Amino acid sequence: GSMKYVEVSKVEILSNCRMHMRDLLQLGLDVPHHHRHISRLPPQLLPRGDCIMGLIGPFKVIILHDHALFFSYERGTVKSAIDRLHKLIENRSKLKILEELPHLVQNRLKTSKMAKNATTDSNRQESQLTPFELVVVEHILVELCAAYQRRMVLFQPVVSRLLLGLTHGSENDAMEGLHRLVPIKTGIGNFQMVIDEAVECLEHLLDNDEDLLGLLLSEKKLRLDRGDNTPLEGSLHNQVEVLVEAYHRRLVLIKHQIRFLMQRVGSTQEITSIRMDVSRNRIIRTSLHLTIASVSLAVMTTMAGFLGMNLEIPFFIDGGFTSGGGGGGGGEEGV
Repeated sequence: GSMKYVEVSKVEILSNCRMHMRDLLQLGLDVPHHHRHISRLPPQLLPRGDCIMGLIGPFKVIILHDHALFFSYERGTVKSAIDRLHKLIENRSKLKILEELPHLVQNRLKTSKMAKNATTDSNRQESQLTPFELVVVEHILVELCAAYQRRMVLFQPVVSRLLLGLTHGSENDAMEGLHRLVPIKTGIGNFQMVIDEAVECLEHLLDNDEDLLGLLLSEKKLRLDRGDNTPLEGSLHNQVEVLVEAYHRRLVLIKHQIRFLMQRVGSTQEITSIRMDVSRNRIIRTSLHLTIASVSLAVMTTMAGFLGMNLEIPFFIDGGFTSGGGGGGGGEEGV
C-alpha cells in the first residue's frame, strides 16, 4: 500500500512490462498537457505483455499485477485520484490481514494435514478477492465517470440560463445570447466527442474476450508461479466483464444526457433564428410600406410638376407685377 514519486526511463518500462515501443508511444508520454488537443490520441484500456496499458480521460497508466505507474502526476485531477486510490489500497490491505488472521490461528492449532487443507482454503479465498489490477482499473473508471458527471452538472445550469434568456428575453438579449451560445455549443460538442470515444473504448474491450482475460494479471502470475502454462478459461473473464459493463452503462447514460443537452441547444437556436427572421420580416415589411408611400407621393408630385409646367397662368401673362411705386395699383386694376 505504499506510494512514491519516481522517474523511470522508457527502457526500464519496456524491460519490466515486456511491451513494444509502439504500444508505449500510444500513451503520448512525450505530448505536453497544453498540446493534448492538437496531438489527440484515442483512449484505450488493453493488456500488453505483463501489464495493462491505460489511456482514458486524464489518466495515463501502466498497471502490473502488484503495482501501477501513473504519469502526469502534476495534474490536480490525477493527483487527487491517486491519493484516494492509495487510501483504498491501504484499507484493502488492512481488511485482508484481518481476514487472514483467523486462518493463521487455526493453522497453529491443527495437525499438518488440517493445516494443509486450511492453506488451500486460504489460497482459494485469496484468489476470490478482487485482484490488484482490477482494483486500479475500477478506481480509474470510477474517477472518470465522476469527473464526466461533474462536468455534465456544470453544463446544465449554464445552458438552461442561456436558453431561458434566448427564448423569453428581448431581441437584444437574443442577439447577445447567440454570441455566447457558440462557445458553449463548441464545448458541449467537444465533451460529447470525448464521451463517445470513452464508450467506444469500453465497447471494444467488451467485444474481445481475449482482452478481458488479459486483464487478469494476478491469475496469470499465480499460474506461472505454479508452473502451469495453460491458457485461462473463458469463464474467468466474467468478473472483468461485469465490472466493465457497470461503468459502460454509466458512461452511456452521461452520453444520452449530453445528446439531450445538444438537442435543447439546437432547438433553442432554431427558435431564436425564427424570432430573428420574424423581426427581420417585420422590418422589411415596414420598409416596404414606407417605400410604397414614398413612391405614391412621388407620383403625385411628378404629375403636379408636369401639369404646372404646361398650364398658362393669366396673372403672370398679363404682367401682374410691374416695377416702380404704381406697380401695386396696376396690379389691382389688372385683377
